[in-house]
Parts: sequence; C-alpha cells; structure tokens
Amino acid sequence: MDALELYIPKPEDLWFRQQMLSDPDTMSYNRDWDVSYPGYHRDTGCIDFPPAKWTEWYSAMIGQTPKRFYAYIQRSSDGAWLGDVCFHYTPEKDWWDMGIVLYAPYRGRGYAVPALKLLLDQAFRVYGISRIHNDFEIARGEISAWETHRRAGFRELGRENGFLEMMITKEDYFREHGTDLPEIETQRLTMRPFVPADSAGLQEILGDAETMRFSEPAYTPEKTAKFLNSFLIRRRSGVAVVCKQSGKLIGYILFHPLDKSIYELGWFFHRDYWRQGFAYEACQAIIRYGFQELRIHKIVSETIDLQKSIGLMKKLGMQPEGVSPVFDPNGRPAQLYCYCLYRPESTPG
Repeated sequence: MDALELYIPKPEDLWFRQQMLSDPDTMSYNRDWDVSYPGYHRDTGCIDFPPAKWTEWYSAMIGQTPKRFYAYIQRSSDGAWLGDVCFHYTPEKDWWDMGIVLYAPYRGRGYAVPALKLLLDQAFRVYGISRIHNDFEIARGEISAWETHRRAGFRELGRENGFLEMMITKEDYFREHGTDLPEIETQRLTMRPFVPADSAGLQEILGDAETMRFSEPAYTPEKTAKFLNSFLIRRRSGVAVVCKQSGKLIGYILFHPLDKSIYELGWFFHRDYWRQGFAYEACQAIIRYGFQELRIHKIVSETIDLQKSIGLMKKLGMQPEGVSPVFDPNGRPAQLYCYCLYRPESTPG
C-alpha cells in the first residue's frame, strides 16, 4: 500500500477541488438530494466551484482549526492528490462532523481507510478534539462507506430519521491506536518521542546510503525534515533512540499499530553504532513495553535483508510468518520476509 499524507492546499491548488466537484463519477454519491441551492446539480451531484468563489471559501476553511479543517489526501511517493478530507464543529451537537471524498480514478485501491485514519490522527492527536460524527442515509445503501468508517474505528450510535449515525471519540481512538510512548530507559539507552531538534541527527541516519540500502534511497535533508514532522512527530509512529554516554541520537525505532492489537516494529541505526547490541537492546525494551503495558497481541517486522535484520529478528525471538515477492530500492526482484512475535500468553489466531 502506498503511503499517504495530508496536504493543506494553497489557494492556487483549488483547481483540484473544482475538478472533483465537477466530476459526475466522483460526485455520484451526492445525487438526488431534495435540496435547492445555487450551484448544486441534482442530476449528477456536482457542485459549481468557480474561481470567483475560491478566495472566500479558502478564508473560511483554511487556518480555522480546530473549528474547521480541510486537507487533500496526498500520495507520498509522487505527490498525487487522491481526494480530500475535512471536519467542522457542530455547536448544537457539541461534536465535529466530517467528510471524506476520494477522486473517482483512485477508488477501489484501498486508500479510503488509511486516509480516514490520517484525518482522525490529525483531529485527535494534533488538535485534541473530543469526538467526530458522520451519518449516512440508509435508503442509499452506502455499505462500502459504512464499512470504511467501521474499519477506521467508528461505532454505530443508532438510526434516526432514516440515517445511520456513526461516531468515534478521542478515547475510542487512543484505546485502539495507543497514546504516545513514555520515555523508556535501558542500561545504555534512552528512548523518547522525536522533537524538531532531532532533524540533523536523523539525517545522519536516514541520509546514509549504506544504512538505507535495503529500504529506499538515502533521504535528502528536506525529505528527512518532512518525514520527522509529518510521521514521527505528528503521527507518533516512531521513537528516538539516544545513547546515554554521548547524548547522541543513534537510532530510530518504528513502532505503530497496523490493527487494534498488532504493531509493526522496525529500526534504523547510525552506522557508527552497528554490531554493538544497541538495536537489540532498544527493540527488546520496546517489545517488553508493547506486551506488558499496551497489551498488544502481536508484533511484526519485515525486511529484504537476509543477514543483519533477519538475524536480529531471530535473536528477538521472532518466528517466520511469510514471504512475498517485491522489488528492492534499485528495482531488482527481491523477497520480503515477514517475522512475528506473539505476547507470551497469546496464541496465533
């Protein structure tokens, strides 16, 4: 699955919103509402969005968080815009109503749930709002939309006036996805959340071609800064590993939920600190915390590196679970090995 991120559009980017609103395939969900307002086309569901309206709309929607939020769904690999997400406060209900629209050419590719989870992460982690609501007219039979929301963590509130009401609270979200990991210490290491000042140290790791050989091309400083801000800080999907003796950032541990009780574990360490047991020490502490404190059921790791990474997985007690054909960072055929570890009192399935 392609990685996604949220992008706040600039005024000159609103052509994409106009393009979606004028596309009958994209707007088919919006057809045949018994409403009448300027610019709405009942036969297609399309809505007029001429450039003359852009400035007013932009001022009302952008820069108004947490009252209102709007962003494009952007594919990280090429910057393509796939759709949009939004939420706005509804004072009479004391909740935030939301919306998500995928541009028709990108539907059916598995983007909906990850995009919705990005919106929830932004709402609950970044802006701290309390609960998000959406509803669906039952007669329209929007089964795929209902299922998308359920898979993202929404629960049914009930059915009223012909609508299915769905809700997710901040507490629901953190119960499923976990809160920020606390500072964790071992004999030689401190593991803590990333901060903006980690950019230079992280670049020494991710910008090294040998370190990244089995993952992707070495990062530029700009890419590292973006990754740090959007993935590690905003989404809290990794922890910084700091050497106590030197105070230096020496590693990055990926640790984030794939499902309610399954987490992915990965690691990148500064080449000067290889073969000294630091990765094992850090991963062992994270695994212990995941099983004992978060009570997760299973931890998984993946790699195409048949030597160092698989060796560490085995040392951590992980067992092979599967192999998939992939391409390495140079476009050559490779095998992706998946290893897993269950909580001691858990059993597979």
